[in-house]
Amino acid sequence: MNIAGVITAALVAWLCGYFLTRWVRNYSIRVSWLDVPDARSSHDTATPTGGGIAVVAIVLAGITYLAIDVVGIWPAIGLSIVGLATLGWIDDRRNLSVAVRLAVQLLAALVAIYAISPIREIDIGGLLITPGVLGYLVAGIWIVWMTNLYNFMDGIDGLATVQGIVGAGTLCVWFVALGAYDIALCTAIVFGALLGFLKYNWYPASIFLGDVGSLALGGLFGIIGVVGVVTYKIPMTAYIILFGVFIGDATLTLARRLLRGENISRAHRTHFYQRAVQASWSHGQVSVAVLVANLILAVLATCDAFRFSPRIAWPVAAIVVLAIMGLAVALRRCGPNAHG
Repeated sequence: MNIAGVITAALVAWLCGYFLTRWVRNYSIRVSWLDVPDARSSHDTATPTGGGIAVVAIVLAGITYLAIDVVGIWPAIGLSIVGLATLGWIDDRRNLSVAVRLAVQLLAALVAIYAISPIREIDIGGLLITPGVLGYLVAGIWIVWMTNLYNFMDGIDGLATVQGIVGAGTLCVWFVALGAYDIALCTAIVFGALLGFLKYNWYPASIFLGDVGSLALGGLFGIIGVVGVVTYKIPMTAYIILFGVFIGDATLTLARRLLRGENISRAHRTHFYQRAVQASWSHGQVSVAVLVANLILAVLATCDAFRFSPRIAWPVAAIVVLAIMGLAVALRRCGPNAHG
């Protein structure tokens, strides 16, 4: 396996993503697999959902190849992603309880962590720690939180797809540089599949990822983060910076709701990206703003991943970027065009 194989995989995944998404969209319309808007929705018309089936099918095909050819951690990762995708597919149609969702997500995380272990040392912003048993707890929380926050943030056209494209593309570069071509191949396939999907998910979207796609993608990014930190000694801070928009928005929103005593399992429209839409930004404008921020964060994360000095500069710069985004949303909401 080499760079040419990784590039080829991305191109094939892109073509498959484009055509398979179109087929899934047309089939969803025929059988009425539609997301009907309600008071908390960010869209106005019934739209096909479950488009993540196309993306997940392509990614699982790549993982299956790796599970057969490379073996290692890939059978366990494949099993975890199948479990999360199945959970999302059922939840899209039956609205499972929080307890059931968390139980399946935790089981998927444990399967992956068991294959990846042992966890001996973690680099957090240049500080090397030996976490012991705590490392397994942190890894489990990380995977479950990435799974859920990706689902939380998949609320407007193109947003989760853009984050996934930049995230997967950046991770692919990292793992190619480290000679980890199996993981680079997986991330290249995610990159290509999402790029093909973006044609139909961009504003105005003609199909959504659905829980089947967002849960599986969030879980996969979380698992790859653990692999990178544990096996390839990539700093944990690099992953946090790379997914900073999603992590920052979801974490701050959850904290704010907890402090207010709100029921956090109930649907809401208080994420920063939702507030931006309420302040008269279009879905496309928000997704473009996130794309620009993601590209900046990808550069900062790469500097941290490869330990360029000064190490403290990269997380600090990332915080500044995210603060500017939050301030822009706050100022827009206070402006004359704000509504909602």
